[in-house]
Amino acid sequence: MKPLDHLSRQLVALCRQAQRVRLATAVSGAAIALLIVLVAIFAIDWLFRESGDILQRLVLLGLGVAALIWAFVRYALPWLGGREEPLEMALRLQRHVGIDSDLIAALQFEGPPVADGGSAALKTALVEDVAARQRNIKVDGVVQRGALLKRLKVLGLLGVLWAALGILIPSYVGVFFNRLLLGAQQYPTRTQFTSLTINGKPVDLSRTEPPSIRVPYGRPLKFAVEATGVTRDDKCRVEMTGSKGGLSVFDLEPRAEAPRDPDAPPPPPAPSGYAGKYERLLEDASCKVYLGDAWTRPLEVAVIPSPMIEVEPEIVPPRYAQADGPGVRRLPRGTRQFAVVEGSEVKLNVSSDRPLKAVTLMVGDAKVEYSLDKEASRTGAEIWVPKLEGTPLAAVAEPLKFAIDVLDAEEQTLERPLEGYVRIEPDQPPRIAAATKTPFVLPVAQPTNYYGVSDDHAVGRIWLTWEVLRGDAPLAAEGGGPNVIELFQLEKDEKPEPVLEGEYAFDLGKLPLAKGDTVKIVFHATDYRGKNPGKSAASEPLVFQVTDEQGIMASLLEGDQKSARELELFIKQLLGLGETP
Repeated sequence: MKPLDHLSRQLVALCRQAQRVRLATAVSGAAIALLIVLVAIFAIDWLFRESGDILQRLVLLGLGVAALIWAFVRYALPWLGGREEPLEMALRLQRHVGIDSDLIAALQFEGPPVADGGSAALKTALVEDVAARQRNIKVDGVVQRGALLKRLKVLGLLGVLWAALGILIPSYVGVFFNRLLLGAQQYPTRTQFTSLTINGKPVDLSRTEPPSIRVPYGRPLKFAVEATGVTRDDKCRVEMTGSKGGLSVFDLEPRAEAPRDPDAPPPPPAPSGYAGKYERLLEDASCKVYLGDAWTRPLEVAVIPSPMIEVEPEIVPPRYAQADGPGVRRLPRGTRQFAVVEGSEVKLNVSSDRPLKAVTLMVGDAKVEYSLDKEASRTGAEIWVPKLEGTPLAAVAEPLKFAIDVLDAEEQTLERPLEGYVRIEPDQPPRIAAATKTPFVLPVAQPTNYYGVSDDHAVGRIWLTWEVLRGDAPLAAEGGGPNVIELFQLEKDEKPEPVLEGEYAFDLGKLPLAKGDTVKIVFHATDYRGKNPGKSAASEPLVFQVTDEQGIMASLLEGDQKSARELELFIKQLLGLGETP
């Protein structure tokens, strides 16, 4: 055991004590700086509480961090440098106690021997002298705690301040630390928003990131607000700032409450509701809602173009109307008013410039569903086709008014449904003509009659009817048989034709005719309209006069004389020899 071991242990303890005081002083300085910076940020954030800009808070946090770094370098870092040594502590003890320099010399002489260190006897005497006095040396107060105590007092005051804030306004303190972590909470107000919906979509006001509010170009922006703590004098308004700098302010009106039974118990307190809209949004905008003493953070609204929808009509005429044209008729893109043959199938295909969730077609009260045609669709252009089975468009029987609406991937619909009209194309009755060579016939003759029928689409049936007049009274057919002769009937598998011509030799010998009788023949035709009944038409009657051979010769002579007179008149007209007045 060395003579100065007791003193050495005291010096080592003083070194440790000084180190703890130094570190505590540095930590307290950093803590004071942190609490002061938090108070400053709290005050500034509350002063600018109306602004919900995250960037502003980031800048404020950046300034706070910079202030903390400066305070750490200025008030904490100097206390973290250096290291306490026993000899240095002995020097401080020597100055504090007011003794001579024997203490330092004795500690050095007790250590490892040094060459040319002087007389050994003198060294031993010095060490023994200091050893005899070491237990009487008072080490209290060698380590200075003045700076630490001052900082602890300031730290205590700041702690009391924050404790008071936590007790008096705990909700404010909680919101502050939420906002310090870039949360979206706002400082408490008398009025509290409970819900906010824009165009029917709820807006989460507690989230940090701005909500995705997208509105089709030119569509209204509808607001619905629910809040508590509202007084009669409170007004609800919306401030909108456009991307081009324009400012619009409009009020939301209180929503009318449903009438309540006066005998019913009063309902529990309910949030007050407000509603209103901005008529047409034409550019991106930022909006804030104010109600009472509360407000929302800025809400970004993006304008998106409405879906570009066009109708691509395809018409499949009935089979009878396909004789002179293609089986499928495609109208120009965008056509919404057109006429079709009765019984036609009408496919109102829809093309879109963006993905759609659904397409709906309303035809009167009937709803027609659509499905995506993946084969015809391509990038940037979807094709949707209707499901026509069991709908009025499967076989159009009357004029139809239709309306098409869509739902895109962003739950947006058209500002106004695409409306159109399908008319029925007039299908005229067939046209029929008949002729014969001479109106004078013998009772046993077989005069040839020529007929021609034309229709818009197809001829379904041709027949003739005959009648014999003797004097003014009709003569019935022998045996009471019908006076109808069928000439043409369209068969089921036969190709429809719009034009038919033919001739028919009517055998008068089968009729009980006598000279002076009159025979009337009328040709008839009916057009073909598929499952629907056709329309009929009749030719002018062919009238035959029954005569004998002399009558035939007389009619021929009369015809020759008439032809000669017409020829003579024609020659005179050519020669300019007509009668002069």
